[in-house]
Amino acid sequence: MKNIFSLLMGVLLFTKVNAQCPTFIISTPQGTVVGCNPASVILTAANSSTLSNVTFTWVSATTGTATGATINGTAPTGSNTYTVLASSPASTCISTQQISLSSNTVAPTVTVSPLIGTLICNGPPVTFTAVSSPTTNVTGYWINPGGSLYNSPVASPVVLSAKSMGTYSVVFVNGSNGCATSNTVSVIGSTVIPTMSVSSSMGYTLSCLTVCLNMSITTTSSVAPISYTWTNVTTSTTATPANGAFLACTPGLYIATLKDGFGCTVSQSVSVLSTCTGIDDELNMEDNLVVYPNPTTGKIKISGIEKGEVMVLDVFGRIVKNVDIEDGEKELDLSTLPSGIYYLQMTQSSGSFKKKIIKQ
Repeated sequence: MKNIFSLLMGVLLFTKVNAQCPTFIISTPQGTVVGCNPASVILTAANSSTLSNVTFTWVSATTGTATGATINGTAPTGSNTYTVLASSPASTCISTQQISLSSNTVAPTVTVSPLIGTLICNGPPVTFTAVSSPTTNVTGYWINPGGSLYNSPVASPVVLSAKSMGTYSVVFVNGSNGCATSNTVSVIGSTVIPTMSVSSSMGYTLSCLTVCLNMSITTTSSVAPISYTWTNVTTSTTATPANGAFLACTPGLYIATLKDGFGCTVSQSVSVLSTCTGIDDELNMEDNLVVYPNPTTGKIKISGIEKGEVMVLDVFGRIVKNVDIEDGEKELDLSTLPSGIYYLQMTQSSGSFKKKIIKQ
Protein backbone atom coordinates (compact mmCIF):
# COMPACT_ATOMS: atom_id res chain seq x y z
CA MET A 1 0.00 0.00 0.00
CA LYS A 2 2.76 2.32 0.86
CA ASN A 3 4.42 1.94 -2.56
CA ILE A 4 1.14 2.57 -4.41
CA PHE A 5 0.52 5.71 -2.36
CA SER A 6 3.97 7.02 -3.11
CA LEU A 7 3.50 6.37 -6.81
CA LEU A 8 0.19 8.18 -6.85
CA MET A 9 1.68 11.16 -5.04
CA GLY A 10 4.48 11.31 -7.59
CA VAL A 11 2.03 11.33 -10.47
CA LEU A 12 0.03 14.10 -8.84
CA LEU A 13 3.11 16.20 -8.23
CA PHE A 14 4.31 15.78 -11.83
CA THR A 15 0.89 16.72 -13.13
CA LYS A 16 0.89 19.83 -10.95
CA VAL A 17 4.25 20.97 -12.23
CA ASN A 18 3.27 20.43 -15.82
CA ALA A 19 0.08 22.37 -15.26
CA GLN A 20 2.03 25.54 -14.33
CA CYS A 21 2.14 28.00 -17.27
CA PRO A 22 5.00 30.42 -17.88
CA THR A 23 4.35 34.00 -17.01
CA PHE A 24 6.24 36.89 -18.59
CA ILE A 25 6.29 40.63 -19.08
CA ILE A 26 6.62 42.54 -22.41
CA SER A 27 8.66 45.65 -21.75
CA THR A 28 7.45 47.54 -24.84
CA PRO A 29 4.25 49.54 -24.21
CA GLN A 30 1.16 48.89 -26.28
CA GLY A 31 0.74 51.25 -29.24
CA THR A 32 4.43 52.10 -29.50
CA VAL A 33 4.93 54.24 -32.63
CA VAL A 34 7.41 53.08 -35.26
CA GLY A 35 8.34 56.06 -37.43
CA CYS A 36 11.38 57.29 -39.32
CA ASN A 37 13.75 57.57 -36.40
CA PRO A 38 13.75 55.00 -34.97
CA ALA A 39 12.44 52.91 -37.84
CA SER A 40 12.18 49.79 -35.64
CA VAL A 41 11.67 48.78 -32.03
CA ILE A 42 13.06 45.91 -29.97
CA LEU A 43 10.34 43.74 -28.46
CA THR A 44 11.54 42.00 -25.32
CA ALA A 45 9.70 39.43 -23.19
CA ALA A 46 11.09 38.63 -19.73
CA ASN A 47 10.23 35.50 -17.75
CA SER A 48 8.39 36.31 -14.51
CA SER A 49 7.57 32.73 -13.46
CA THR A 50 9.50 30.14 -11.44
CA LEU A 51 9.90 27.96 -14.47
CA SER A 52 13.35 27.73 -15.99
CA ASN A 53 14.49 27.62 -19.60
CA VAL A 54 11.50 29.60 -20.80
CA THR A 55 11.76 30.42 -24.54
CA PHE A 56 9.78 32.93 -26.54
CA THR A 57 8.53 32.85 -30.11
CA TRP A 58 7.27 36.01 -31.79
CA VAL A 59 4.57 35.69 -34.43
CA SER A 60 3.60 38.61 -36.70
CA ALA A 61 -0.02 38.85 -37.76
CA THR A 62 1.14 40.20 -41.12
CA THR A 63 4.41 38.52 -41.97
CA GLY A 64 4.45 35.29 -39.96
CA THR A 65 7.02 34.18 -37.41
CA ALA A 66 9.66 36.72 -36.51
CA THR A 67 13.02 35.11 -35.88
CA GLY A 68 14.89 38.14 -34.50
CA ALA A 69 14.52 40.22 -31.41
CA THR A 70 14.28 43.47 -33.45
CA ILE A 71 10.77 43.81 -34.82
CA ASN A 72 9.90 46.18 -37.66
CA GLY A 73 6.58 47.73 -36.87
CA THR A 74 6.06 49.50 -40.22
CA ALA A 75 3.76 46.89 -41.72
CA PRO A 76 2.04 47.56 -45.08
CA THR A 77 -1.24 48.17 -43.27
CA GLY A 78 0.30 50.98 -41.25
CA SER A 79 0.40 48.96 -38.04
CA ASN A 80 1.34 45.47 -36.91
CA THR A 81 0.23 43.10 -34.16
CA TYR A 82 2.63 40.58 -32.66
CA THR A 83 1.86 37.51 -30.51
CA VAL A 84 4.52 36.14 -28.23
CA LEU A 85 4.41 32.50 -27.18
CA ALA A 86 6.24 31.43 -24.00
CA SER A 87 7.06 27.78 -23.35
CA SER A 88 9.24 25.73 -21.01
CA PRO A 89 10.43 22.10 -21.05
CA ALA A 90 9.13 21.85 -17.49
CA SER A 91 5.58 22.66 -18.53
CA THR A 92 3.14 21.50 -21.14
CA CYS A 93 1.36 24.86 -20.95
CA ILE A 94 2.08 27.60 -23.48
CA SER A 95 1.32 31.21 -22.51
CA THR A 96 0.59 33.99 -25.02
CA GLN A 97 0.35 37.78 -25.06
CA GLN A 98 -0.23 40.31 -27.84
CA ILE A 99 1.25 43.73 -28.50
CA SER A 100 0.20 46.16 -31.18
CA LEU A 101 2.53 48.69 -32.79
CA SER A 102 1.42 51.68 -34.84
CA SER A 103 3.19 53.14 -37.84
CA ASN A 104 3.66 56.87 -38.45
CA THR A 105 6.04 57.97 -41.19
CA VAL A 106 4.40 61.28 -42.03
CA ALA A 107 7.04 63.98 -42.52
CA PRO A 108 6.30 67.71 -42.26
CA THR A 109 6.03 69.80 -45.41
CA VAL A 110 8.29 72.83 -45.84
CA THR A 111 7.59 76.20 -47.45
CA VAL A 112 10.52 78.57 -47.96
CA SER A 113 10.43 82.16 -49.15
CA PRO A 114 12.28 83.31 -51.17
CA LEU A 115 14.13 80.46 -52.87
CA ILE A 116 16.85 82.73 -54.30
CA GLY A 117 18.34 85.82 -52.68
CA THR A 118 20.84 88.38 -53.95
CA LEU A 119 23.57 89.99 -51.86
CA ILE A 120 24.76 93.49 -52.66
CA CYS A 121 27.89 95.29 -51.54
CA ASN A 122 27.49 97.11 -48.23
CA GLY A 123 23.89 95.90 -48.16
CA PRO A 124 21.92 93.97 -45.55
CA PRO A 125 21.95 90.16 -45.30
CA VAL A 126 19.46 88.19 -47.37
CA THR A 127 16.58 86.93 -45.21
CA PHE A 128 14.83 83.60 -45.78
CA THR A 129 11.82 82.29 -43.82
CA ALA A 130 10.96 78.58 -43.64
CA VAL A 131 7.57 77.39 -42.34
CA SER A 132 6.53 73.81 -41.60
CA SER A 133 3.14 72.17 -41.78
CA PRO A 134 2.06 71.09 -39.26
CA THR A 135 3.81 73.30 -36.72
CA THR A 136 2.95 71.32 -33.58
CA ASN A 137 5.82 69.22 -32.22
CA VAL A 138 7.98 70.21 -35.22
CA THR A 139 11.38 71.90 -34.95
CA GLY A 140 13.61 73.24 -37.69
CA TYR A 141 17.15 74.41 -38.27
CA TRP A 142 19.31 75.87 -41.07
CA ILE A 143 22.60 74.42 -42.31
CA ASN A 144 25.32 76.68 -43.75
CA PRO A 145 26.96 75.91 -47.14
CA GLY A 146 29.97 74.38 -45.38
CA GLY A 147 27.78 71.98 -43.41
CA SER A 148 27.89 73.77 -40.06
CA LEU A 149 24.72 74.40 -38.07
CA TYR A 150 23.36 77.92 -38.47
CA ASN A 151 20.94 77.71 -35.55
CA SER A 152 19.76 75.30 -32.91
CA PRO A 153 16.43 73.56 -33.62
CA VAL A 154 13.55 75.90 -32.92
CA ALA A 155 9.81 75.92 -33.54
CA SER A 156 8.47 76.92 -36.96
CA PRO A 157 8.98 79.40 -38.59
CA VAL A 158 12.77 79.45 -38.85
CA VAL A 159 14.58 82.56 -40.19
CA LEU A 160 17.95 82.65 -41.93
CA SER A 161 20.02 85.83 -42.43
CA ALA A 162 22.59 84.92 -45.07
CA LYS A 163 25.70 87.07 -45.40
CA SER A 164 27.61 85.01 -47.96
CA MET A 165 26.92 83.21 -51.24
CA GLY A 166 26.13 79.53 -51.45
CA THR A 167 23.41 76.94 -50.94
CA TYR A 168 21.73 76.76 -47.54
CA SER A 169 19.54 73.87 -46.33
CA VAL A 170 16.60 73.94 -43.96
CA VAL A 171 15.48 70.79 -42.10
CA PHE A 172 12.24 70.24 -40.20
CA VAL A 173 11.83 67.23 -37.89
CA ASN A 174 8.54 65.80 -36.65
CA GLY A 175 9.16 65.17 -32.97
CA SER A 176 6.52 62.44 -32.73
CA ASN A 177 8.14 60.06 -35.25
CA GLY A 178 11.55 61.50 -36.15
CA CYS A 179 10.58 62.00 -39.80
CA ALA A 180 12.36 64.92 -41.47
CA THR A 181 11.92 67.06 -44.59
CA SER A 182 14.49 69.42 -46.08
CA ASN A 183 14.66 72.17 -48.68
CA THR A 184 17.38 74.41 -50.07
CA VAL A 185 17.80 78.06 -50.99
CA SER A 186 20.49 79.79 -53.02
CA VAL A 187 22.27 83.05 -52.29
CA ILE A 188 23.82 84.77 -55.28
CA GLY A 189 25.66 88.05 -55.50
CA SER A 190 29.10 89.27 -54.68
CA THR A 191 30.89 91.50 -52.25
CA VAL A 192 34.03 91.47 -54.39
CA ILE A 193 34.98 94.97 -55.53
CA PRO A 194 35.50 95.06 -59.32
CA THR A 195 38.62 96.54 -60.87
CA MET A 196 38.74 99.46 -63.28
CA SER A 197 41.17 101.71 -65.10
CA VAL A 198 40.78 105.06 -66.85
CA SER A 199 42.49 105.78 -70.15
CA SER A 200 42.68 108.54 -72.73
CA SER A 201 44.24 108.25 -76.17
CA MET A 202 45.42 111.89 -75.95
CA GLY A 203 46.86 111.63 -72.43
CA TYR A 204 45.54 113.83 -69.64
CA THR A 205 46.60 117.28 -70.84
CA LEU A 206 44.46 119.75 -72.77
CA SER A 207 46.09 121.99 -75.36
CA CYS A 208 44.92 124.71 -77.68
CA LEU A 209 44.59 122.07 -80.42
CA THR A 210 43.13 119.37 -78.14
CA VAL A 211 40.31 121.16 -76.42
CA CYS A 212 38.63 117.98 -75.14
CA LEU A 213 39.86 114.54 -74.10
CA ASN A 214 37.99 111.30 -74.78
CA MET A 215 38.15 109.41 -71.49
CA SER A 216 37.12 105.75 -71.17
CA ILE A 217 36.72 103.21 -68.37
CA THR A 218 37.94 99.63 -68.65
CA THR A 219 36.71 97.07 -66.14
CA THR A 220 37.01 93.35 -65.42
CA SER A 221 33.56 93.30 -63.83
CA SER A 222 30.97 91.34 -65.80
CA VAL A 223 28.06 91.65 -63.39
CA ALA A 224 25.37 93.64 -65.16
CA PRO A 225 24.01 96.21 -65.05
CA ILE A 226 27.11 98.41 -64.78
CA SER A 227 26.72 102.15 -64.28
CA TYR A 228 29.35 104.87 -64.66
CA THR A 229 29.67 108.30 -63.06
CA TRP A 230 32.13 111.07 -63.84
CA THR A 231 32.46 113.91 -61.35
CA ASN A 232 34.42 117.08 -61.99
CA VAL A 233 35.53 118.04 -58.50
CA THR A 234 36.73 121.44 -59.71
CA THR A 235 33.40 122.49 -61.23
CA SER A 236 31.13 120.26 -59.08
CA THR A 237 29.48 118.77 -62.16
CA THR A 238 28.47 115.14 -62.72
CA ALA A 239 27.90 113.06 -65.84
CA THR A 240 26.51 109.50 -66.11
CA PRO A 241 27.43 108.15 -69.57
CA ALA A 242 25.87 104.79 -70.42
CA ASN A 243 29.09 103.23 -71.73
CA GLY A 244 31.55 104.98 -69.44
CA ALA A 245 32.94 107.26 -72.18
CA PHE A 246 33.39 110.85 -71.11
CA LEU A 247 34.50 114.05 -72.84
CA ALA A 248 36.74 116.13 -70.54
CA CYS A 249 36.96 119.69 -71.81
CA THR A 250 37.95 121.50 -68.64
CA PRO A 251 41.14 121.23 -66.58
CA GLY A 252 40.62 119.95 -63.09
CA LEU A 253 40.28 116.86 -60.92
CA TYR A 254 37.88 114.17 -62.14
CA ILE A 255 36.65 111.11 -60.28
CA ALA A 256 35.46 108.14 -62.33
CA THR A 257 33.18 105.69 -60.47
CA LEU A 258 31.95 102.27 -61.55
CA LYS A 259 29.06 100.41 -59.89
CA ASP A 260 28.20 96.81 -60.78
CA GLY A 261 24.94 94.93 -60.57
CA PHE A 262 25.55 93.89 -56.95
CA GLY A 263 26.11 97.45 -55.77
CA CYS A 264 29.89 97.12 -55.51
CA THR A 265 31.68 100.35 -56.43
CA VAL A 266 35.21 101.36 -57.31
CA SER A 267 36.59 104.83 -58.07
CA GLN A 268 39.67 106.34 -59.64
CA SER A 269 40.75 109.98 -59.76
CA VAL A 270 42.26 111.64 -62.85
CA SER A 271 43.86 115.07 -63.08
CA VAL A 272 43.38 116.90 -66.37
CA LEU A 273 45.86 119.73 -67.03
CA SER A 274 45.90 122.46 -69.69
CA THR A 275 48.80 123.97 -71.62
CA CYS A 276 46.65 126.35 -73.69
CA THR A 277 47.24 130.03 -72.86
CA GLY A 278 45.84 131.51 -76.11
CA ILE A 279 43.10 133.39 -74.31
CA ASP A 280 42.90 134.03 -70.58
CA ASP A 281 39.69 134.15 -68.67
CA GLU A 282 39.66 137.77 -67.59
CA LEU A 283 36.23 137.79 -66.07
CA ASN A 284 35.95 140.76 -63.76
CA MET A 285 32.26 141.41 -63.94
CA GLU A 286 29.97 143.21 -61.59
CA ASP A 287 28.11 140.99 -59.12
CA ASN A 288 24.79 141.31 -61.00
CA LEU A 289 26.22 139.95 -64.29
CA VAL A 290 25.60 136.20 -64.43
CA VAL A 291 26.20 133.57 -67.15
CA TYR A 292 24.45 130.19 -66.69
CA PRO A 293 24.36 127.25 -67.01
CA ASN A 294 28.06 126.55 -67.31
CA PRO A 295 28.94 123.94 -68.53
CA THR A 296 26.10 123.87 -71.03
CA THR A 297 24.77 121.46 -73.61
CA GLY A 298 23.24 124.19 -75.73
CA LYS A 299 21.61 127.38 -74.53
CA ILE A 300 23.06 129.84 -72.02
CA LYS A 301 21.57 132.90 -70.45
CA ILE A 302 23.29 136.17 -69.61
CA SER A 303 21.50 138.22 -66.98
CA GLY A 304 22.29 141.70 -65.67
CA ILE A 305 23.99 142.74 -68.92
CA GLU A 306 23.75 146.21 -70.44
CA LYS A 307 23.07 147.00 -74.06
CA GLY A 308 26.04 146.06 -76.15
CA GLU A 309 27.67 143.28 -78.15
CA VAL A 310 28.48 139.66 -77.29
CA MET A 311 30.97 137.64 -79.31
CA VAL A 312 31.60 133.93 -78.88
CA LEU A 313 35.27 133.05 -79.46
CA ASP A 314 36.97 129.68 -79.76
CA VAL A 315 40.27 128.88 -78.03
CA PHE A 316 42.16 130.44 -80.92
CA GLY A 317 40.34 133.76 -80.58
CA ARG A 318 38.23 133.27 -83.69
CA ILE A 319 34.69 134.65 -83.63
CA VAL A 320 32.16 131.82 -84.05
CA LYS A 321 29.05 133.79 -83.07
CA ASN A 322 28.26 137.51 -82.80
CA VAL A 323 25.02 139.03 -81.48
CA ASP A 324 23.74 142.40 -80.29
CA ILE A 325 21.93 142.53 -76.95
CA GLU A 326 19.63 144.83 -75.04
CA ASP A 327 19.57 145.61 -71.34
CA GLY A 328 18.46 142.83 -68.98
CA GLU A 329 18.82 139.20 -70.05
CA LYS A 330 19.94 137.54 -73.25
CA GLU A 331 19.79 133.88 -74.31
CA LEU A 332 22.41 132.45 -76.64
CA ASP A 333 22.06 129.13 -78.45
CA LEU A 334 25.39 127.27 -78.68
CA SER A 335 23.89 123.88 -79.59
CA THR A 336 25.34 124.00 -83.12
CA LEU A 337 28.89 124.44 -81.85
CA PRO A 338 31.19 121.43 -81.27
CA SER A 339 31.96 120.44 -77.70
CA GLY A 340 34.86 122.33 -76.25
CA ILE A 341 35.94 125.54 -74.53
CA TYR A 342 34.66 128.94 -75.70
CA TYR A 343 34.87 132.49 -74.46
CA LEU A 344 32.21 135.14 -74.27
CA GLN A 345 33.57 138.60 -75.18
CA MET A 346 30.99 141.05 -73.82
CA THR A 347 31.38 144.71 -74.73
CA GLN A 348 29.12 147.29 -73.13
CA SER A 349 29.28 150.87 -71.96
CA SER A 350 30.79 149.93 -68.61
CA GLY A 351 33.62 147.98 -70.17
CA SER A 352 34.64 144.76 -71.90
CA PHE A 353 34.53 141.37 -70.16
CA LYS A 354 35.47 137.80 -70.99
CA LYS A 355 34.03 134.57 -69.59
CA LYS A 356 35.05 130.97 -70.29
CA ILE A 357 32.20 128.68 -71.33
CA ILE A 358 32.29 124.90 -71.56
CA LYS A 359 30.13 123.37 -74.28
CA GLN A 360 29.48 119.68 -73.59
